[in-house]
Amino acid sequence: MKKQIAILSMLVATAGFSAFGQGWMTLSAANSRVWDEFTTAGTGVRAADDVNVAFLWAATGTGDQLTSVGSQFGLGQGAAVDQVATNGVASLPSAWGTITSMLSSGWSWGKDQNAGNAIAIASGVTGSFIYPTSGAAPLELLGSTAGASYEIIAIAWDAASGATVPSSSLAMGWSNPFVYITGTSSGDSVAATQFSQTGMNQFGVAPVQAVPEPTTLAFGALGGLSLLLMRRKKS
Repeated sequence: MKKQIAILSMLVATAGFSAFGQGWMTLSAANSRVWDEFTTAGTGVRAADDVNVAFLWAATGTGDQLTSVGSQFGLGQGAAVDQVATNGVASLPSAWGTITSMLSSGWSWGKDQNAGNAIAIASGVTGSFIYPTSGAAPLELLGSTAGASYEIIAIAWDAASGATVPSSSLAMGWSNPFVYITGTSSGDSVAATQFSQTGMNQFGVAPVQAVPEPTTLAFGALGGLSLLLMRRKKS
């Protein structure tokens, strides 16, 4: 009998851990946080239902390779002047390779514990975003710990593609890294904290820079070599 009680107690404890072990959070930001800079390249307007937003997360202090790409412009609530936000740029180098590298070095896509899939939500009409919908309980972040601090980077891309995550060819952009503390329950007020209240800058979604085809580069090199040979003959 005692053995059965002990086993039952362990099962209850395990169930409690699985139910309450994840951290709770809200993927949201106030108006004017995400800007569409791909409809008219270099001209930002508040993203209006044409952008999808997801986020990367990692342990605080994890290296952020995206800070090496982008443009220093219009920092929002973030205090660190060396952070990069992709505002005010006509185009950006494709960051998909960088994101892929980050996903193998400590970063993860934010996933809903209950749905199990990477979160991708449409921006609001005023450059805001929220998940779950307004009034719903915060989400449980898969793989996180309740009441813990995490490094977060919001990622956004052109929603017209229908893609659930960005890719190398899509217009995209990202915020500065900022720290978010997860709630310990769905009713914890900490779990309702907006990203823009924890230091997330405004950022823009810009077209990917065109990369010359290998044949174009080869012809360019041959042209340069021909000019060099002609100059030597003339001299």
